[in-house]
Amino acid sequence: MSTQINQYLIYGVKLDYNEESEKHDEDALFEHFERFTDNSFTDEMNPNGLHCLFDGMNGDYILVGRCLKKSANHEMIEGFTIAPIEPAMTDMLRSRLKTELGLDVKETDLALHFITHYS
Repeated sequence: MSTQINQYLIYGVKLDYNEESEKHDEDALFEHFERFTDNSFTDEMNPNGLHCLFDGMNGDYILVGRCLKKSANHEMIEGFTIAPIEPAMTDMLRSRLKTELGLDVKETDLALHFITHYS
């Protein structure tokens, strides 16, 4: 069994894995987010508009939102500038999270997450 390591900059919301698993059984939970999950073998971003990462190490979180930057497998993101998040991005993201996943996210729940992700 191998491990993929990628870095991501995602504007979105970090959900508690345990809270979400109480709402759905494990198979249903994965199916709920599956079309937005990442392919860690490539540097391409999910074409469905939202991006979802499951904590593959500890099962602590589900991170879902708009991926702004992603590394290739076993690569790191080099220096970069983070552009300000426009209100239109926030509105679009909140709308997509509600429509696509049934998540009612407040603007204050959204944040930039820079994460090294193992899957």
